Amino acid sequence: MNQFEEYLVELLQGNLEYDGKDVPLLRTFSEEHDLPIVTLDVLSPTTTRVGREVGDGLDNVMYYRESDININLWCNTEEERESLNEQILTLFYNEQAEYLGGEDSMTEKHGLIWGSTNIDPPHYMDERDRHPPLLRSMFPCETTYVERYEVEDTVISEIDMDVESELENEY
Repeated sequence: MNQFEEYLVELLQGNLEYDGKDVPLLRTFSEEHDLPIVTLDVLSPTTTRVGREVGDGLDNVMYYRESDININLWCNTEEERESLNEQILTLFYNEQAEYLGGEDSMTEKHGLIWGSTNIDPPHYMDERDRHPPLLRSMFPCETTYVERYEVEDTVISEIDMDVESELENEY
């Protein structure tokens, strides 16, 4: 999971509700799920710049990455959609206001560069030819973030990857 995806998971998971029930955040959409649900479509991050941070005991390589993610909201009714669209935008803007207010924010915690994070108004991608119709709001989001890696005088001889967690549908 990249840092922007981690940020969005922390922002959305457990913070959206409709009709007194939490709205789940899942990796993929399936017709088997009870709606409403939210999914994230993660596009590959792009490295735009590499830098080095040296001094005061620091020796870090910094990768500046741009990331695009679509937040997808899947609903049965317009009432669900409008309520959850508003909740998503409110969560995002409140988090940005916390950062401006000098409070500890997720923006800073996840290495997102202030001012680079945008969420567009929702695009309606409904499938009205289905019965019942499937309502989908898609929020395109983008940001630039920094990944820092401490430079060490070691050689990596083995990479341990946790493949199983990537196969699960829930965050």
